[in-house]
Parts: sequence; structure tokens; C-alpha cells
Amino acid sequence: MEYFTYESELRLLCCRICQTMVTRKQVKLHLRSAPHSLNIQEIRLAQEWASKHDIFEGQLEAHVNLPPRPNDAPPIAALGPPGTGGIRCEFIPERSTSSQSDCPYVGTELRRIREHLRVKHNWDMELKGGRRPAAMTDEERSNSPWRTGVCYQRLFFSGPGSELFEVARGLNLEQSRAQDNESQAALQRAIDAFQSKGKDIRSREAERIDEENDFTAPNPWLRRLGSAVHLKDFSGKKDFLRGLIAMEYEVDPDDPDKSDDAQLRFIHIAFDRLVNHAKAVITSDIVFYTRCWRR
Repeated sequence: MEYFTYESELRLLCCRICQTMVTRKQVKLHLRSAPHSLNIQEIRLAQEWASKHDIFEGQLEAHVNLPPRPNDAPPIAALGPPGTGGIRCEFIPERSTSSQSDCPYVGTELRRIREHLRVKHNWDMELKGGRRPAAMTDEERSNSPWRTGVCYQRLFFSGPGSELFEVARGLNLEQSRAQDNESQAALQRAIDAFQSKGKDIRSREAERIDEENDFTAPNPWLRRLGSAVHLKDFSGKKDFLRGLIAMEYEVDPDDPDKSDDAQLRFIHIAFDRLVNHAKAVITSDIVFYTRCWRR
């Protein structure tokens, strides 16, 4: 589908342009809005395509049923490159027996993470106003229940399930990107080499029409017409010429408005007149060579 990719693991659609997830109910509204602004016919085709896949009906259903994504899982490729510089909450309650936090909250600003800790975990450093010395700032970082430098993504722009979540913890994304870029470059080099080889073969085939031997040399009639040189210019355009020949035009000289192509209609009319004139000139079934070249 040119607008969406189907993410079977998540049971969601991902917009190729916006790089956000879409549920079944959101397809129409998403495609009607910018930057798509599609008409109803195109939207119906997209909805028909979406109906063939197992997709969550609504955003709340997806939020309730999707399990938490492991923080060491690779980024979801359809959502684009993950954000960097996030802050992950690592608050551990005093009565907890675990040494790791189970809070999935990820923020992008220190102010937000402090607000989350105060509201959700009832934790506050009781910082006073004014500028703090560097030693106190370092102590704050070391004793703070959060972790910086987090890579993050989000499924939806807003609403249920739009929270940020951590991805690629412990993974070297730069190395992975470098390997992907190298793979893409190698693939592109192979494609370029294949296309260059094909172009070289077509070029050699086009030159064969001028080779004069017992089997391929044009006869005197084609040489007189210059067909060999003329056809050489159409090398590599066989599919284009076949398409022109295969086109079906409705030509009605009595009603120009019904013609598919006005210029082609006039060409057909002129050609018909030329044929009729040639029929009037020819008086026998044999056309002499000198008459063919009479000007």
C-alpha cells in the first residue's frame, strides 16, 4: 500500500509519510487531513486494503492490549530513527524487593521528569531557588532516580498509547546505521552495474543494424529510405513504440469532441487522404520503381 505499511507484530498500520501508527478507525480521518488530503475514492481504496489485515479498531484497544516493549528491543523501523537524549525514570520504592525500576516513563526535559517523580512517586529533592554550585549539581545527578542518554520512540502522536518508550538500550545504533548504509550502498552498486551492463548490451544490439554482412545487411530499398539509420535512434524505445501502437483511439471526423486526441485525429484524416490519393494514381497492381520516387 502506498500510504501505509502493515506492522503485523503490533497489529497496526504505519503511515509512510507521517511515520506514526494508525488504527482501523483512524484511516479515514488520517488520510483526509494534511499532508495527505485525499478524496473519498482514494480513502475507500485504502480502507478496503486495511480491511484485509488484522488491525486494532481503536487507539484505546491497542493501548490496553499491546504489551510493554522491552527497552533493549531494536527501534521500530517504520517509525523512523529514534529520538535521542531522552530521560528515563528509574525510581525504586523503598519497600520494593527489586533492584531495578519498573516505571516505563520517558521524558525529553528534566522539568518533566521531576514533575513525574513528584506526582507519580511522591519524590522531591526539595531544591531551593537560585543558582546551585557545581558540586551540588554533580551530587544531584548521581543521586537522581533517572537515567539520561535514552533512545526513544512513540506509537501515536497523541491520546492513549502516545507515551514515549525506550528502545535500543545497550545497542550501538551508529554501528548498525553504518552497516545498513554500507549494505544499501553495495546494493545500489550492484543495481548500477546491472543497469550499465544492460545499457551496453542494448547499445551493441542497436549497432548491429548497421553491420553489413550476408545476413544482416539492409536491402537496397531500406538503404535508399534510410531506415537503418532512422531505426537506430529508436533503440531502447521498443516498449514505448509498442505502447503507442497498442493505444486505442476513438476517431470520429464528424464530431471532433468525441475524439480522444485531436492531433491524432487530424493525422489519421491526412493519412486517409494520402492513401485515397495514392489509390487514384496507381492504375495497376504493379507500382514501378521510378513512380515511387516521383516528386
